[in-house]
Amino acid sequence: MMLLTEEESALALADRHILEALQRISLQEERVQEAQRSGMDSSQAGELLRIMREILFTFRRHRRQLHEELERQRRLTKSFGH
Repeated sequence: MMLLTEEESALALADRHILEALQRISLQEERVQEAQRSGMDSSQAGELLRIMREILFTFRRHRRQLHEELERQRRLTKSFGH
């Protein structure tokens, strides 16, 4: 079982990963749009964007799990009066 501070650190790290993923996705969206505007093949860039979005979905699911575990730990700690 992780200590509360470890859980909170993991949650903060998950938040940072999500923010960074959103930034990278935004850049990739721009690359795809630029390729499309200039008539270049954007299929590989589009496939990469799809994969990046899947990874973001996984990051968000992981963050949700961390948050749920942190809340569970807080409830347990509160119920035992610590």
